[in-house]
Amino acid sequence: MGDRRRHRTWANAHHREWQQKQRYKRKRQYAAAKVYALAVLLFIVTFCAAFFRPSSKPPEQASSVTSSRPTTSKYDVPPSRSERGSLSVRSEAPIWASQAETYVTQSPSSRFLCNVSSITDGDTLRCSDGTKVRLHAVAARESDESCRPGHPCPSASGAAATAVLEQLAGGQTLQCEQTGTTYNRVAAICRNEQDTEINCAMVNSGTAVVWPRYNAERAICR
Repeated sequence: MGDRRRHRTWANAHHREWQQKQRYKRKRQYAAAKVYALAVLLFIVTFCAAFFRPSSKPPEQASSVTSSRPTTSKYDVPPSRSERGSLSVRSEAPIWASQAETYVTQSPSSRFLCNVSSITDGDTLRCSDGTKVRLHAVAARESDESCRPGHPCPSASGAAATAVLEQLAGGQTLQCEQTGTTYNRVAAICRNEQDTEINCAMVNSGTAVVWPRYNAERAICR
Protein backbone atom coordinates (compact mmCIF):
# COMPACT_ATOMS: atom_id res chain seq x y z
CA MET A 1 0.00 0.00 0.00
CA GLY A 2 2.86 2.35 0.81
CA ASP A 3 4.56 1.56 -2.50
CA ARG A 4 1.42 2.50 -4.41
CA ARG A 5 1.14 5.80 -2.55
CA ARG A 6 4.76 6.65 -3.24
CA HIS A 7 4.34 5.70 -6.91
CA ARG A 8 1.22 7.89 -7.22
CA THR A 9 3.02 10.79 -5.56
CA TRP A 10 5.97 10.39 -7.92
CA ALA A 11 3.63 10.18 -10.94
CA ASN A 12 1.78 13.34 -9.90
CA ALA A 13 5.02 15.24 -9.43
CA HIS A 14 6.29 14.01 -12.80
CA HIS A 15 3.02 15.06 -14.45
CA ARG A 16 3.19 18.56 -12.93
CA GLU A 17 6.77 18.93 -14.11
CA TRP A 18 5.74 17.87 -17.60
CA GLN A 19 2.88 20.39 -17.60
CA GLN A 20 5.24 23.18 -16.53
CA LYS A 21 7.61 22.28 -19.36
CA GLN A 22 4.73 22.35 -21.86
CA ARG A 23 3.56 25.76 -20.64
CA TYR A 24 7.09 27.10 -20.91
CA LYS A 25 7.41 25.66 -24.40
CA ARG A 26 4.12 27.25 -25.52
CA LYS A 27 5.20 30.61 -24.12
CA ARG A 28 8.43 30.46 -26.14
CA GLN A 29 6.52 29.49 -29.29
CA TYR A 30 4.05 32.34 -28.77
CA ALA A 31 6.89 34.85 -28.26
CA ALA A 32 8.64 33.60 -31.41
CA ALA A 33 5.40 33.90 -33.38
CA LYS A 34 4.93 37.51 -32.22
CA VAL A 35 8.47 38.42 -33.28
CA TYR A 36 7.93 36.78 -36.69
CA ALA A 37 4.60 38.56 -37.23
CA LEU A 38 6.13 41.90 -36.25
CA ALA A 39 8.99 41.37 -38.72
CA VAL A 40 6.54 40.54 -41.53
CA LEU A 41 4.43 43.62 -40.73
CA LEU A 42 7.50 45.85 -40.70
CA PHE A 43 8.57 44.47 -44.08
CA ILE A 44 5.14 45.13 -45.58
CA VAL A 45 5.02 48.71 -44.25
CA THR A 46 8.54 49.43 -45.55
CA PHE A 47 7.71 47.98 -48.97
CA CYS A 48 4.48 49.97 -49.29
CA ALA A 49 6.17 53.20 -48.18
CA ALA A 50 8.89 52.76 -50.81
CA PHE A 51 6.61 51.57 -53.62
CA PHE A 52 3.78 54.09 -53.22
CA ARG A 53 5.91 57.13 -52.35
CA PRO A 54 4.56 60.05 -54.43
CA SER A 55 6.80 61.87 -56.86
CA SER A 56 7.74 65.44 -55.95
CA LYS A 57 8.78 66.48 -59.47
CA PRO A 58 6.82 69.60 -60.51
CA PRO A 59 5.50 70.20 -64.04
CA GLU A 60 7.58 72.11 -66.53
CA GLN A 61 6.82 75.76 -67.07
CA ALA A 62 7.20 77.56 -70.36
CA SER A 63 8.04 81.17 -71.08
CA SER A 64 5.41 83.71 -72.07
CA VAL A 65 4.29 83.95 -75.71
CA THR A 66 4.80 87.31 -77.40
CA SER A 67 3.74 86.41 -80.95
CA SER A 68 0.29 87.47 -82.15
CA ARG A 69 -0.30 83.86 -83.24
CA PRO A 70 -0.01 81.24 -80.49
CA THR A 71 2.89 78.84 -80.74
CA THR A 72 2.75 75.09 -80.29
CA SER A 73 5.18 72.60 -78.84
CA LYS A 74 5.43 68.80 -78.81
CA TYR A 75 3.91 66.80 -76.08
CA ASP A 76 5.81 64.50 -73.76
CA VAL A 77 3.35 61.67 -74.52
CA PRO A 78 0.64 61.13 -77.19
CA PRO A 79 -2.55 63.08 -76.51
CA SER A 80 -5.83 61.59 -75.35
CA ARG A 81 -9.18 63.16 -74.83
CA SER A 82 -10.52 60.27 -72.83
CA GLU A 83 -9.43 61.14 -69.30
CA ARG A 84 -12.45 62.61 -67.63
CA GLY A 85 -13.25 64.06 -64.23
CA SER A 86 -16.33 64.59 -62.13
CA LEU A 87 -15.05 67.29 -59.75
CA SER A 88 -16.57 70.76 -59.62
CA VAL A 89 -15.61 73.32 -62.23
CA ARG A 90 -14.01 75.65 -59.68
CA SER A 91 -11.51 73.21 -58.21
CA GLU A 92 -8.53 74.88 -56.52
CA ALA A 93 -6.12 71.90 -56.52
CA PRO A 94 -2.67 72.32 -58.16
CA ILE A 95 -2.15 71.00 -61.71
CA TRP A 96 0.46 68.39 -62.55
CA ALA A 97 1.56 66.68 -65.75
CA SER A 98 -0.78 63.77 -66.54
CA GLN A 99 -0.25 60.46 -68.26
CA ALA A 100 -2.68 61.46 -70.98
CA GLU A 101 -1.92 65.13 -71.71
CA THR A 102 0.45 67.86 -70.56
CA TYR A 103 -0.26 71.56 -70.86
CA VAL A 104 2.67 73.95 -71.16
CA THR A 105 1.26 77.08 -69.58
CA GLN A 106 1.34 80.44 -71.33
CA SER A 107 0.92 84.07 -70.46
CA PRO A 108 -2.67 85.22 -69.79
CA SER A 109 -2.18 87.89 -72.49
CA SER A 110 -1.93 85.27 -75.28
CA ARG A 111 -5.15 86.19 -77.05
CA PHE A 112 -5.96 85.46 -80.67
CA LEU A 113 -8.82 85.20 -83.16
CA CYS A 114 -9.81 81.90 -84.71
CA ASN A 115 -11.88 81.75 -87.88
CA VAL A 116 -13.26 78.22 -87.48
CA SER A 117 -12.82 76.16 -90.63
CA SER A 118 -13.71 72.71 -89.26
CA ILE A 119 -14.68 70.80 -86.12
CA THR A 120 -12.46 67.81 -85.36
CA ASP A 121 -14.42 66.32 -82.46
CA GLY A 122 -16.14 67.37 -79.24
CA ASP A 123 -13.17 69.28 -77.82
CA THR A 124 -10.96 70.15 -80.79
CA LEU A 125 -11.39 72.48 -83.77
CA ARG A 126 -9.26 73.97 -86.56
CA CYS A 127 -8.84 77.63 -87.51
CA SER A 128 -8.61 78.85 -91.10
CA ASP A 129 -4.90 79.64 -90.62
CA GLY A 130 -4.21 75.98 -89.75
CA THR A 131 -4.07 76.40 -85.98
CA LYS A 132 -5.55 73.47 -84.07
CA VAL A 133 -7.36 74.54 -80.90
CA ARG A 134 -7.91 72.13 -78.01
CA LEU A 135 -10.61 73.42 -75.64
CA HIS A 136 -8.96 73.95 -72.26
CA ALA A 137 -10.17 71.77 -69.33
CA VAL A 138 -12.84 70.07 -71.48
CA ALA A 139 -13.01 66.35 -72.22
CA ALA A 140 -15.20 64.58 -74.78
CA ARG A 141 -15.08 61.10 -76.29
CA GLU A 142 -12.82 60.42 -79.26
CA SER A 143 -14.33 60.54 -82.74
CA ASP A 144 -14.32 56.71 -82.76
CA GLU A 145 -16.33 56.77 -79.48
CA SER A 146 -13.41 55.30 -77.50
CA CYS A 147 -11.91 56.26 -74.15
CA ARG A 148 -8.41 55.34 -73.06
CA PRO A 149 -8.44 52.47 -70.49
CA GLY A 150 -8.08 53.70 -66.94
CA HIS A 151 -9.21 57.23 -67.77
CA PRO A 152 -12.73 58.54 -67.03
CA CYS A 153 -14.89 59.76 -69.89
CA PRO A 154 -18.39 61.17 -70.36
CA SER A 155 -21.38 58.95 -71.03
CA ALA A 156 -22.43 61.02 -74.04
CA SER A 157 -21.23 59.91 -77.45
CA GLY A 158 -18.44 61.58 -79.37
CA ALA A 159 -20.83 62.26 -82.23
CA ALA A 160 -23.19 64.15 -79.93
CA ALA A 161 -20.34 66.28 -78.55
CA THR A 162 -19.10 67.05 -82.07
CA ALA A 163 -22.59 68.15 -83.10
CA VAL A 164 -22.89 70.51 -80.11
CA LEU A 165 -19.48 72.06 -80.79
CA GLU A 166 -20.48 72.53 -84.44
CA GLN A 167 -23.54 74.49 -83.30
CA LEU A 168 -21.50 76.62 -80.90
CA ALA A 169 -18.49 77.39 -83.09
CA GLY A 170 -18.95 76.17 -86.67
CA GLY A 171 -18.10 78.88 -89.22
CA GLN A 172 -17.72 81.57 -86.55
CA THR A 173 -14.86 83.83 -85.53
CA LEU A 174 -13.88 83.00 -81.99
CA GLN A 175 -12.07 85.14 -79.46
CA CYS A 176 -9.65 82.77 -77.72
CA GLU A 177 -7.21 83.02 -74.86
CA GLN A 178 -4.34 80.56 -74.93
CA THR A 179 -3.69 78.63 -71.71
CA GLY A 180 -0.95 76.35 -73.03
CA THR A 181 0.12 74.01 -75.78
CA THR A 182 -0.65 70.35 -76.15
CA TYR A 183 0.95 68.15 -78.82
CA ASN A 184 1.05 70.77 -81.58
CA ARG A 185 -2.35 72.08 -80.55
CA VAL A 186 -3.21 75.29 -78.73
CA ALA A 187 -5.07 74.83 -75.46
CA ALA A 188 -7.45 77.75 -75.13
CA ILE A 189 -10.64 79.17 -73.66
CA CYS A 190 -12.78 80.55 -76.49
CA ARG A 191 -15.91 82.67 -76.87
CA ASN A 192 -18.12 82.66 -79.94
CA GLU A 193 -19.79 85.58 -81.69
CA GLN A 194 -22.65 85.51 -79.15
CA ASP A 195 -20.05 85.97 -76.36
CA THR A 196 -20.71 82.45 -75.05
CA GLU A 197 -17.78 80.65 -73.48
CA ILE A 198 -17.58 77.48 -75.56
CA ASN A 199 -15.62 75.48 -72.96
CA CYS A 200 -18.29 76.03 -70.32
CA ALA A 201 -21.15 75.52 -72.80
CA MET A 202 -19.77 72.11 -73.81
CA VAL A 203 -19.69 70.96 -70.18
CA ASN A 204 -23.17 72.36 -69.49
CA SER A 205 -24.53 70.55 -72.56
CA GLY A 206 -23.75 67.21 -70.92
CA THR A 207 -21.81 65.94 -73.94
CA ALA A 208 -18.43 66.74 -72.36
CA VAL A 209 -17.06 66.91 -68.83
CA VAL A 210 -14.71 69.27 -67.05
CA TRP A 211 -11.12 68.05 -66.78
CA PRO A 212 -10.17 68.86 -63.15
CA ARG A 213 -6.42 68.40 -63.70
CA TYR A 214 -6.33 71.41 -66.03
CA ASN A 215 -9.31 73.29 -64.67
CA ALA A 216 -7.35 73.63 -61.41
CA GLU A 217 -4.76 75.73 -63.22
CA ARG A 218 -7.24 77.92 -65.08
CA ALA A 219 -10.92 77.52 -64.26
CA ILE A 220 -13.57 77.67 -66.96
CA CYS A 221 -17.18 78.87 -66.46
CA ARG A 222 -16.00 81.98 -64.61
